[in-house]
Amino acid sequence: MTLSTPLLVTFSAYLLLMVGIGFIAWRRTRTFDDYILGGRSLGSYVTALAAGASDMSGWLMMGLPGALYLGGASEAWIAVGLVIGAWCNWKYVAGPLRVYTERARNALTAWLATAAMRHGLFRKLAVSAAVVILAFALVLAARGGVGERLRGMALEGGSAPGLRLALAEESLRAAGAAPLTGFGAGNFGAVYAMVTRLHHPVYHVLHPESDVVWLVFECGVLMLLAVVILAGWWAFESGPWTRQGEGGRRGARADLRLRRAAGIVTGLALLHALFDVPLHRPAYFMVAAVTAALALKPERLTAATGRAGRCFFRSAGTAVLALGAVYLGLHLGVWLPPSGTTAGVLHDRAVAESAAGRHSAALADMEKAVALAPLNFRMYFLRAQLQLKLRQPAEQALMDFSRARALEPGHAGMCFDEGLYWLGFRPLFAIIPWRECLRRDPEAAQGIHGFYQRMLNSMGQHPELAEPLWQLASQVELQILYLRSAPGGEMWQARLDKVLAANPRLRMTDKAGLRMIFDAWALKGDSTKLEAGLRQHPEWQTYGWRHLAAAEAREGRFREACDLAAAHLPASARSTSLGVADIPRLERVVLLNPEDARPAVELYYAQRASGDYKAALRNLEKIATLPNPPDFLQREMAAMHMQLEDYQRAWEILRGIIGASS
Repeated sequence: MTLSTPLLVTFSAYLLLMVGIGFIAWRRTRTFDDYILGGRSLGSYVTALAAGASDMSGWLMMGLPGALYLGGASEAWIAVGLVIGAWCNWKYVAGPLRVYTERARNALTAWLATAAMRHGLFRKLAVSAAVVILAFALVLAARGGVGERLRGMALEGGSAPGLRLALAEESLRAAGAAPLTGFGAGNFGAVYAMVTRLHHPVYHVLHPESDVVWLVFECGVLMLLAVVILAGWWAFESGPWTRQGEGGRRGARADLRLRRAAGIVTGLALLHALFDVPLHRPAYFMVAAVTAALALKPERLTAATGRAGRCFFRSAGTAVLALGAVYLGLHLGVWLPPSGTTAGVLHDRAVAESAAGRHSAALADMEKAVALAPLNFRMYFLRAQLQLKLRQPAEQALMDFSRARALEPGHAGMCFDEGLYWLGFRPLFAIIPWRECLRRDPEAAQGIHGFYQRMLNSMGQHPELAEPLWQLASQVELQILYLRSAPGGEMWQARLDKVLAANPRLRMTDKAGLRMIFDAWALKGDSTKLEAGLRQHPEWQTYGWRHLAAAEAREGRFREACDLAAAHLPASARSTSLGVADIPRLERVVLLNPEDARPAVELYYAQRASGDYKAALRNLEKIATLPNPPDFLQREMAAMHMQLEDYQRAWEILRGIIGASS
């Protein structure tokens, strides 16, 4: 890229100006007050512009000029909005900004907002929101939860709209089989797959989209009632929630504000649990438990606690610390107690070890994970993959894959992935899970982007799969996909004959699929049988007329070929008429405007209506030499040749139209 001299001078001057302004500001800045608002020596107009600079400068300097450049003066309404916004800044923002930055001791963002509030609900909400953002951002970032959540959002984004609500509804329906006691704590993943009626081909259910629904599914309504009672006791014991309960001492008021902030944080966590599963994440649950404990009102004892009481509270405190140490060791991988959570940690560690090439160590971890979570299909699936990588007996890996399929009876995507994995080791074994995939979700198997077509794509590298894949095609739609992908030959023709014998009227698929089978027949099968079949079954000509017309033309029957093409090609769209049918007048208009195709087209229609086909054809040939001739021109030229009984020339034109439309 080269810079012109004016552009280089302008850019250099701009850089020098910015450096100069920065140097002057640095020399004049001595305190934090100087940094915040220039030592509070700025006027209201400058303050207002500074308040909107972070957003409005982008619009004023780039957005408005760019919009005017691209859209013209019609985008000038943006300037109106910018003027209104700048006036609102001068009128309503400048003064309060100077006042409340002083009141908040030059604080910024959320703390600046709280300084403008009195000791009421909105201030408490602002403070609590800041605490929530700080606490949970640190927790999620520390344990890698950000990436996990983003991956979850990507899955949800690729799923059908309303799937999250459907998952919650299906979980509640399934919980109706054991409403009082549930299916047992920790058994959601194992039981849900067996009782659900909701299956998505690619999205696997990770949770029921609500901690409350999860609790009802696993522990029943009785446990939910106990949790509601506990929450009510906590709300009662964490008060008072009104200003009348504030004490007179400064320390008491500060303590009350802290407990209220912790109570709001806990309440927000409980509200979040209605629409997601945050409390099933250990770090989130621990933070919510700590804030719930902070919100409880302390009680002043009238007498000293006895030895038993002191022992109890000290033991409880020690247990809490030990639990925290267990969670910390669990997530750091220092200590792995026997639990379902440990199985998940082992699974993730095995994935990392396998990616690094340490397959034996990964398999050892998966042996432990399977023992800890025997009802988790992921454990068996990964163990089977590792067994194949280590060249262990294929039958052993097939057994683990079968266990995974049994634990997930509705997940078709898992069966398809298993088949893809078998291709690298024992290709014929891929047919076993692929058959189950087609059985579980027949609709997802159809189409050129369905499961079956993706299976057929493997025939190029694994020709031994040709016959087994044909056996999987139990529906006519799948058989057509097979014929489209399989290589030609006698076996191909025999399979096509079998399809046609079972469905002589071809009433089994859409128009695209029917045309697909005739195109494949012309390329891979017996062309003589194709022509005979099209003549014997006129209803087939709707989808295979192109091949019959080409056969007629090869045998010199151009009239029959043209009649077939004219009957099945879509009608051409005529341009808007000028409303003039006077041929001499139109000829004068064409003579005066030789580059305008519109009067020439009108002249053609007038000549054709009068029966002068030769003149109409000559006119069309002249129109064809003009820039950007109409799209329907070739079709009309073929029609004129047919009127003049020059069917060979008409077929040459129609053949080009057919090729362009294929």
